[in-house]
Amino acid sequence: MLAWPGGQVIVVVAALVIIGVGVAGVVKGVKKSFAEEIDTSAMSPAAQSVVARLGQVGYVARGLALGVVGGLLGYAALTFDAQQAKGLDGAMRTILEQPFGQSLLTAVALGFVAFGLFAFLQARYRRM
Repeated sequence: MLAWPGGQVIVVVAALVIIGVGVAGVVKGVKKSFAEEIDTSAMSPAAQSVVARLGQVGYVARGLALGVVGGLLGYAALTFDAQQAKGLDGAMRTILEQPFGQSLLTAVALGFVAFGLFAFLQARYRRM
């Protein structure tokens, strides 16, 4: 795709969209705006707290992972190096190669687990 006329622009725009979605996820997690989408009134206060933490951690982790993917995609487009374009698995490998990479990758993995658990709860208690 990078070799197409205007391909670099298309890929940079896609990278910016992915980064934007990642930033939106981080903001959603930090601001707890996901709480508007889930009805926790039937839950105990302890369960409400667990749901809130799972949502926060999950949205932030997912947002950071998407940001890394978008950044790598944008870098590949700007340097015109198709080999630099990586998906989520490539982004995770890039994290692993960094100092403290194993700890960072573990944190991201736990964030994904938190997001998955939150998604199950959200499916059950979603406001209609």
